[in-house]
Amino acid sequence: MSSFKLEEGWTTVWLLAALQAVAAMSVQAAGWTFELWTAPVAAVIGVIAGLALAKSRFHGALAAVFALIYGVFTVGQLIISTFGGPYEFRMLVLVIRLNNFIYYAINGGTSRDILPFTFFIGLIFWSFAALGAWSIFRQRSVWLAILPAGAALMVNAYFYVAGSLELHLAAYLILALLL
Repeated sequence: MSSFKLEEGWTTVWLLAALQAVAAMSVQAAGWTFELWTAPVAAVIGVIAGLALAKSRFHGALAAVFALIYGVFTVGQLIISTFGGPYEFRMLVLVIRLNNFIYYAINGGTSRDILPFTFFIGLIFWSFAALGAWSIFRQRSVWLAILPAGAALMVNAYFYVAGSLELHLAAYLILALLL
């Protein structure tokens, strides 16, 4: 059985996964809410999914739809893994809580539920990772892999006043230069 050969090299995949994970770990390190460990995990899985979509025959729009569906499913699975109870109950709780948040957002209400923040942060970093993998492995451009997650890291570092994210910034810069 032959091994899967990647023209760009597997080192590129690992560097991209580390780059995306460092940006997501900065949000986790800031401690904005609980369960933000899902963001770096979603980012790494997003790189793998983005690589698979980039090497597929799908056009850009269809691949983006698949990436979004995969991302919602993956981030949802990561989040419900923290809940107790049967799988159907956990999935129902997630859907109801996200539905309530969207309802309040559309109708001008206020939601104090923190789960949608965790869900959307995970989905954002999933999207950054999938877009980065698509950009590198399909379009042969590194900029869409570096800039979105780097901008998120910079915004997070700017608004995080309780400590310092300098190590995350340094690691991100080194990984971006190596990529």
